[in-house]
Amino acid sequence: MNRALVLLLVAACQTETGDDSFTISPGGGNGTPGTGGGVRDGGTDADDGDAGTVITGRVCLLGTDLRALSTCAATGADKITVTLGSKSTTTTADGSFTIEASLGTPVVWHAFDSPPTPPGTNFVTSVIPFSSSNVIPILTTTNYINFQSLNGVLAQQNEGAIVVRVVKANAPLVGATVTVAPVSRDGSFYDGILATPWDRDQTGALGLVWIHGAAVGNNIIKVIQLGLPNFLSTHVVEDQAITFGTIEVP
Repeated sequence: MNRALVLLLVAACQTETGDDSFTISPGGGNGTPGTGGGVRDGGTDADDGDAGTVITGRVCLLGTDLRALSTCAATGADKITVTLGSKSTTTTADGSFTIEASLGTPVVWHAFDSPPTPPGTNFVTSVIPFSSSNVIPILTTTNYINFQSLNGVLAQQNEGAIVVRVVKANAPLVGATVTVAPVSRDGSFYDGILATPWDRDQTGALGLVWIHGAAVGNNIIKVIQLGLPNFLSTHVVEDQAITFGTIEVP
């Protein structure tokens, strides 16, 4: 899992789309059943040995439907700070950005309100492991508070959330359930027919899971699906932030 990341190419920024096959994963998911490894852990830069390589990406400003992780607003995503390891930049109106590559083991994207605006004022901080996709989903604070309210939960200090897409053979894994350790305060929610509230029983057609009230630090998600071995995946949660990722079940 904790292998050095070498940036081999500059990935093009994804354009506005409604395609729910959008992948926000760090790729891989090569952990064996019963072990971690579905998503790369968070961390800091080891060094800046890849300085000089420029990455083009986009902060994807989501709407009110958290299921639509690939539908990005054309405007309103400016003045967001993006960091990759020790490197930082700011976005344009549609969320586009360029940033110098940063080599680390591992490297993690962050997107948040640009200083001096305190994080969480306009946008919920997004955390996502580095991958071949340089698209970072983000929600406005207003939309996320409304989403939380419609699902009957409230944010608490020293907690965050996880949004993951569970897939098998590049397709959403429907009918799966998840547990998380440490146990989250609000448990797991799953995509359903409606934009909100989300279901509480199992993953729907998109294979999406939203874990709210997760403890800050390492969280181990167990994917449970009838007929398949249980699969564990580690995700790092930050205070008042949303960690995005994909769990690839073998």
